[in-house]
Amino acid sequence: MKFGQQLIGEFNLDWGLESYVGYKDLKSLLAKIANNEREIDDFFNMAERDLSLVCKYFVKLEVELLDMLKLVRGKSRERLKKTDIFEAFIFAKSMLAYQELNRLCFEKIMKKFHKVLGLRPKPKIQFREGQEEEAPSGRQLTKQEKMELRIRCETFTETIDSSYLMIPEKVDLAATFQEMNVLYAEAFLDADVTLSEGVLEKVWQMDNRSQPRIIDYVDAHFYKAKLTKREAHYACKVISCNTNRTLARNITRCLGHKSLTAATVDAYANGECNIQVLDNIRGDDVFVVQSMTFNDEVSLARAQMEMLLMIHTCRLSSAARITAVMPYMAYQSKKQSMSACASMIGKMGADRVLTVDLLAGQIQGYFENVPLDNVKTVLEFVKYFKEKFDTTVEDYATEVCIVSPRSTAVERAREFADEMGCGLATVIRRRKEEENEHWKFTEVSEIVGDVKGKICIIMSCILDEGENLAGVAEEVVAAGATLVYACAVHGVLAGEAMQRLNKAPIEECVVTDTICQDERMGRSSKLRVIPVAPLLAECIDRIHCEASIGMMHKSRTACNTGTARRVSSMAVLDEANVMEELRKDDMLSVLKRQELGRSNSPTRNNLRL
Repeated sequence: MKFGQQLIGEFNLDWGLESYVGYKDLKSLLAKIANNEREIDDFFNMAERDLSLVCKYFVKLEVELLDMLKLVRGKSRERLKKTDIFEAFIFAKSMLAYQELNRLCFEKIMKKFHKVLGLRPKPKIQFREGQEEEAPSGRQLTKQEKMELRIRCETFTETIDSSYLMIPEKVDLAATFQEMNVLYAEAFLDADVTLSEGVLEKVWQMDNRSQPRIIDYVDAHFYKAKLTKREAHYACKVISCNTNRTLARNITRCLGHKSLTAATVDAYANGECNIQVLDNIRGDDVFVVQSMTFNDEVSLARAQMEMLLMIHTCRLSSAARITAVMPYMAYQSKKQSMSACASMIGKMGADRVLTVDLLAGQIQGYFENVPLDNVKTVLEFVKYFKEKFDTTVEDYATEVCIVSPRSTAVERAREFADEMGCGLATVIRRRKEEENEHWKFTEVSEIVGDVKGKICIIMSCILDEGENLAGVAEEVVAAGATLVYACAVHGVLAGEAMQRLNKAPIEECVVTDTICQDERMGRSSKLRVIPVAPLLAECIDRIHCEASIGMMHKSRTACNTGTARRVSSMAVLDEANVMEELRKDDMLSVLKRQELGRSNSPTRNNLRL
């Protein structure tokens, strides 16, 4: 995970991102310095100003921590439970994280400073005969200037190491945090304890805020350290548009690519899209990644046009096959709009479409002449919640319940419940049409299923404005649920969704990164993000290698040996028999494809011959 995204996912929401080092501003300033648009002194002035800011804020935090310590030191276990020990423990841990994040921020930005200005010694490169070294671009410095800058950087680094942020005077932060661990454990574990790894692990598991808000893609269910080796003459190329470049970069890392295929995706002064593919993609297998959503820079209509023009540009560049990778597809609940979008994608020259968790399987019918692969993320949610409840839930069947927010979403919730091995419930609502208004929810008719005394997980496909989710959460709590979690595949979170989420009786709201959530992470402490890059990378790898995507889900499900999984009424085969059956099914599907002679890429067939 890149540090910029790590900072967004881990900064303290109560203190605000403005109390941390301005990493994003320093990066943009470095880019201007490299292009001779700003002076080097401006960088050091900004860095010194940020260091002074975080040191002053750290002094303020130190005073607050000392006040909290006075409330919890020297108290008995019975009295500790009535004090602010939990807040003191969280505060001490947050201060440690604040110190570490700011230190990392300075470390990362100074490395970028050395790289941009060429202060690092360049490795020796052996050029072939007739090959010349490219002329360096950007700001050029003399040896004397580089020497002076290195000395200046060392001086600034020493200033950071000796600053109040790294060496506070009033409190020993590491020792205080260990003391808070012991006090916290004594108060909540009901036993005299000594500081050990086991105690620390239990203490941290009791604290939900110790969990990262953005999960790294290497921790995803479908992550593989090594994927299939690709043929050089039919290369797999990934191109990204503007709505979710972070996801596209993570996909390329999972595939083992060094970077995205170079492309220009911006706009002219008159608002028209400027789409150019800068690398050679002739005869290649191209995957265009674009979520059909909006952000502060790109509207929904602009995102749609970028995708269409990029597909068309790749077709004009003689790509052998083009796959439109749309993690989130807009207009899924509007038939006419969805039909028009599907028709345009086919007309522009897409050979295939890859998407994640459609609202309804019938949407595939709109893509008449273009095959569509709809992959599911249920196993990613299962992995997340099983790890979360690993030490707190003993029997999933009696302690956990999956709740469908509407009767039309029962199938998705049932699949989730089968994988978790827990109960299932659904909320049935009645609808009434009022004058001059759209269809509107009026009342909750009934909760079908037992949720009393259970941990409930509300499972949705698309979380848009959050009105329905907030209402379901309140009804489930009123029915006797102990804790309520929410999860949705696509977190659109438009309008007043974030305000409703903060007010709703929900512990966490877990979404995937099919839609970039960086802008929303600072507006709610309940939001968690699960990566889908490993899932999409494996699908891309299988499409490129002409392997089955359906078998990927079957094999992953068949090899899931979790003890909490529901026992099916069907006979359970052992793992060897399951894998043997899967291999037979895979071979049969290959033979059927060969007999039918179906292929989406005649160029691919010619290359393979």
